[in-house]
Amino acid sequence: LLQPIEQTRKSGCLYLQSPAAVQGKLYWKNGEIVAAETGPYHGTLAFYLMLDWSKGHFRFEEDIELPPEEMATNTISLLMNGFQRLDEYRWAKEILTEADDRFFFKLAFLDGSLTKEIMEKVLESRRQKPGPASLQEFLLQEFAPQYSQEGEMTLAQRLEQTEKLAALGRDLFSGEASPNKTRGPIKALGKTGKTISRHEDAILQRLLLSFSLVSIDQL
Repeated sequence: LLQPIEQTRKSGCLYLQSPAAVQGKLYWKNGEIVAAETGPYHGTLAFYLMLDWSKGHFRFEEDIELPPEEMATNTISLLMNGFQRLDEYRWAKEILTEADDRFFFKLAFLDGSLTKEIMEKVLESRRQKPGPASLQEFLLQEFAPQYSQEGEMTLAQRLEQTEKLAALGRDLFSGEASPNKTRGPIKALGKTGKTISRHEDAILQRLLLSFSLVSIDQL
């Protein structure tokens, strides 16, 4: 969906809706994403959250007033970073317990507070020093306060900030479906619900943009 907009260097807003009816907006200027928002989140974090939506509805509008630019990274870099962070979150999701807040962990990976490397150190530390029952409690109470990290903020401070961010959108995003482990065929956004290949989908999205259609139902 993003590639045709980038290649045709369009400007405007791509309105998105997830399967759980969460709304999102991607603002484009000459084929580059310059701002993003979904729920209470903005910028790259909002983009990464929407990147996890494998199904939903969309429409693209041109000739709109664009908000101030808040994303300087090009679209390809955004996609590469986003997919890497989502993949690392999916890896971590497999080791979380029922007592762990999955949305908190998802945001922690997407905002860069946690990585697979850090989580592996958390698991190793937990094996050597048993603590609270949940992985989240061990991370926040035992591991983060002792973890040394370069940068202006410590891991404990970053995770405290992530907890505040999670509290803002937890209710809104609680209905989001679990991430798919594989990226197979996707469904066309329309009444037929026909399963199509990603190659066919790319052609279809290009047609939509070429004819300035707001949805597939207009074909």
